[in-house]
Amino acid sequence: MALAVLPAAIFMTAAALLHAADRAGAAALLLAAGLVVKALLNILLVPAAGTMGAASATVIAASLLAAASVLALIRIGLLDSGPAVWLAKTGAALLVMTVAAWVTASGAAESRGAASFQLAFVSLGGAALFITIIWRLSVFTVREWEMLPKLPSLLPHRRQS
Repeated sequence: MALAVLPAAIFMTAAALLHAADRAGAAALLLAAGLVVKALLNILLVPAAGTMGAASATVIAASLLAAASVLALIRIGLLDSGPAVWLAKTGAALLVMTVAAWVTASGAAESRGAASFQLAFVSLGGAALFITIIWRLSVFTVREWEMLPKLPSLLPHRRQS
């Protein structure tokens, strides 16, 4: 559930900006759509995963709501699309990494040693997956990528086509 805090804060900030720009109706419509998505996801996820399904539904709905509200701000000209593209790419990388880690770690380990191995595997695998995705999506500029320790020598920056 802690994962829902950031997208909820993004939506609340965007909703305040939409209200200030005389677009309170857009914020209300976005909130209603987010509630519908949450309800539908609850119907799908709660029977299969219980409270974890409800929490997942909240995080997914809040994330979609945050993305939609940022897009609304871009559409009306209150936000530059540059940061939104960066956030979308980074968010996609985080989402893929989170799902992969969750699926990989979903099996209960038989012993402390097995749990330690599982934790190391999930942590290292998640980090490698995240780095690979942000590299493939060219999240950072050449200058930013070159400032990272060790990575530029292993993975040269990908130029966007």
